[in-house]
Amino acid sequence: MAFTITDDYKKQFEGAVDALLAKEAFIECREFRMSVVNDLITEYTHFIGESPDTKQLERLTDYILHEEINDPHPDKASREEYPIFSDRQLERRRSGEVSFKKARDVGTDGRFYRKPRRRFYDKDTHKRNKTRKKRYTKDTKASEVRVYSLENSD
Repeated sequence: MAFTITDDYKKQFEGAVDALLAKEAFIECREFRMSVVNDLITEYTHFIGESPDTKQLERLTDYILHEEINDPHPDKASREEYPIFSDRQLERRRSGEVSFKKARDVGTDGRFYRKPRRRFYDKDTHKRNKTRKKRYTKDTKASEVRVYSLENSD
């Protein structure tokens, strides 16, 4: 594709990427896919003089790594040395992970085996909170209802 230096050269590149990623134009051989993507990027940088938009580069990267990203096997991490996860697979993996701190404190039977610690108890604060609670209860309790008559008693 020949790029022209106009105001919409980014749109031209986006159109070329859309045409390349179309379902009917999918290339099965990874090496050939890589060479086509490399040629497209090289042509763009040669004519325009700058790197393509990062969004389009990410789309092209996903196109090259099509097999790894679309592998639906749930145990991909143990089958491959360097697995590549899609966004959804990465989210599902992180939702099931547990921090090392929890693994350190919880046994296989589900009980917490953390060393118990005493909580800090401040007597002055406790005393202050008791007096505050009494005052709040006194201020918010229901009071007697007073009825006033506004009519003249002439």
